[in-house]
Amino acid sequence: MSVLEGRVALVTGGARGIGRHIAATLAADGATVVVADRRIEGVAAGDDGIARVHEADVAVREHVTATVRATAEEFGGIDILVNNAGMDIARQDTWNQSPEEWSRVIDVNLNGAWWCTSAALPYMIPRGNGRVVFIGSNAARLGGFGIGHSPAYSAAKAALSGLIVALSSQLEQFGIRVNAISSGPTGSTGTPPTDEERAEHLRRFPLGYGGSGPIAAAVRYLVHPSGDWVSGTVMNVSGGEHRGI
Repeated sequence: MSVLEGRVALVTGGARGIGRHIAATLAADGATVVVADRRIEGVAAGDDGIARVHEADVAVREHVTATVRATAEEFGGIDILVNNAGMDIARQDTWNQSPEEWSRVIDVNLNGAWWCTSAALPYMIPRGNGRVVFIGSNAARLGGFGIGHSPAYSAAKAALSGLIVALSSQLEQFGIRVNAISSGPTGSTGTPPTDEERAEHLRRFPLGYGGSGPIAAAVRYLVHPSGDWVSGTVMNVSGGEHRGI
């Protein structure tokens, strides 16, 4: 019997990149995996073991509510939630960022993660032993400076650290573990556009860019029985960048 057999996992932003790798990893371990993404071209039920695909923008609460309800009704509940959906705007000075741009980044990276979590919990609590994982970023510690992220993105990812501590203390009575992964750049997104900037960027990461595999492996550990004793923690998976910070 696969270790996650009988478990239902919802992965936001799961149509591509890190999210797709996470979805495939959990499916390979036997979980019933549902993917939600704003853009679903290139992914369909059956791909990489994915059971269902929902088109949903996590910044729109109605989308979130409908997706979570549909998942729980079709598969009997939700055991694992991976809040992976995220976005940023082009790098720019704070004083040139519009209120609309700020709000969009906060809505996707912070509010969307909260809406997904609050919508999933009523279905997760009765099943017991749930797992919630937030995909954060080293921009929460570095402030985005020099690593290609906006202040809004850094602020949203930093807020997740406080959120997981609060949630873990509230939800431990139900056997639910809540954690986050502080991700470094994978080499595909979130990296500087020019060769010079990229070389400078890489100096921050002694182990280089890791791809999406290490992030998916970290999620796998946190949702497996081996991660039962871990909650309220931010796990750094960032190529050694966090040392001394």
